Amino acid sequence: MHKPDIDITHETARFRWNRFSATFASEIRRSRARAIRFFPHLRWYLNEVVVKINGMKYQLRRAAALNEGGQPCAA
Repeated sequence: MHKPDIDITHETARFRWNRFSATFASEIRRSRARAIRFFPHLRWYLNEVVVKINGMKYQLRRAAALNEGGQPCAA
């Protein structure tokens, strides 16, 4: 019978993470790129502005989905 609980050390978990995390990340990137290529309505538009207020710089960011014409949707 299969044992439900598996005991592993912290080092084993770290080793496995370092070994396989790049593989998982590349697969996620590949699947996202494939989805965007076949479903262009899933693309997002990022608007970034740097504003200076009282000598301090602030970055303002806004993300908006693209409509069917490829233009950002109104907020």
